[in-house]
Amino acid sequence: MTKPRKKTIPDEQLATIVKIAKQVRELRQETGLSIERFCSKYEIPRITYGNLESGKSGFQITTLLSILACYSMTLTEFIKKMDVE
Repeated sequence: MTKPRKKTIPDEQLATIVKIAKQVRELRQETGLSIERFCSKYEIPRITYGNLESGKSGFQITTLLSILACYSMTLTEFIKKMDVE
């Protein structure tokens, strides 16, 4: 049995992940909800959300889209908001 290789994320992609994480955290903070309450309210797994918001790892686009749906926000709107800040 072979061990799975740990995928290295290129620095440029990692910088984008951190930027996305920061924007997602700011959106949640604007609601005034803690991570736990946000995840409970929108039925998003806490670990999944925490990983995205921390920027410590990559994430699936479907996870980001699910979170954006909580804000009635499209991916295009999110990217535009992220580029402004």
